[in-house]
Amino acid sequence: MDYEAMTALEMAEAVRRGRVKPDHFVTEAQARIRALNPSLNAVVHAFPPQMPAALDGAFAGVPLLLKNIGVAVKDAPVSSGSRLHADVVSPADSTLGARLRAAGFVPMGRTNTPELALSFTAEGAFHGPARNPWDLSRSPWNERPDAPESAAGPSPERHSWPDPGRLS
Repeated sequence: MDYEAMTALEMAEAVRRGRVKPDHFVTEAQARIRALNPSLNAVVHAFPPQMPAALDGAFAGVPLLLKNIGVAVKDAPVSSGSRLHADVVSPADSTLGARLRAAGFVPMGRTNTPELALSFTAEGAFHGPARNPWDLSRSPWNERPDAPESAAGPSPERHSWPDPGRLS
């Protein structure tokens, strides 16, 4: 199956119909993060995916990257791009975090976010700058706010800024 060409719904359907193992796309996303993130610095917190017990959600088995701010996922770090929150780990899922999991998404990590989301660049001092996958000398914010993770393809979906045609 061509990971890059599939939508999140197509991935979930492949998982539900048994055409791939439940963790197939999550494993693929992990490999992409390991391969691409050293040059992009797009994912600042990768955490062990927690596969859903039941694969009946609309997005069953689909990997998901979260912005490093706002959405709490139990036992996952959320530094909000700030040294002040460097050791913060979510004690529970937020309402949105629980709903994303109930839909079958598998949260896998958090993407680079400027400190407390107070800037329009991904060049925070704590995690360092994210890089544009089409031109590593530029910030991804020169193109789209979610460019590093979308171009890298580590996850077909991500919690991000509004993006027509995407579940963001």
